[in-house]
Parts: sequence; structure tokens; C-alpha cells
Amino acid sequence: MDTRPVLAPTCAAARDAARLERFTVVVADMVLPDGDGLELLGEVKRAYGCRTILLTGMDEPDDGAPAAVDLWVTKPVHVASFHAAVGRMMSA
Repeated sequence: MDTRPVLAPTCAAARDAARLERFTVVVADMVLPDGDGLELLGEVKRAYGCRTILLTGMDEPDDGAPAAVDLWVTKPVHVASFHAAVGRMMSA
């Protein structure tokens, strides 16, 4: 998989990165130090049209993942599974 990760430890840093670069896939944890990862994914998906993956310790809601999320990944996640998930979103 030919990717270059950009680390953004906060919602603010992720928003700044999204304004500066074009991303195919954005991955966020549900809980970030300065905000909600689900809200962040909704913002970047609407603004930039990227695919989104949410990492969370919670099960996916019975009615499915919110529209902001293309792929819901429940922790703990193994590295190989994570790479496969990103690969699916890159080729979607």
C-alpha cells in the first residue's frame, strides 16, 4: 500500500492538515483531546470528499454507522486488519 500518514493528535491539528493537503482517507479516534472524532470526520468528509474511518471502543450502532463514517472499526484492531481497512477505503 503506497500511503504517507500524517499524524494529527487533535481535531484542530487535523482540520489544519485537511486545509493544507488533499487526503484520500482520514482516520480518527472517536475521542480526541479537543473534540469528537465523529464530528471531525463529518466535517472533513463534507468539505473535502475524503473517505473516513472511525476507530472506537464502542460497537457500531444497530442502525448502522452515521453518514460521516465510511468504515467503523472497533478497537482493539490488529495492524493487518487496519492496513486492510485503509486499503479498502483507498480503492473505494
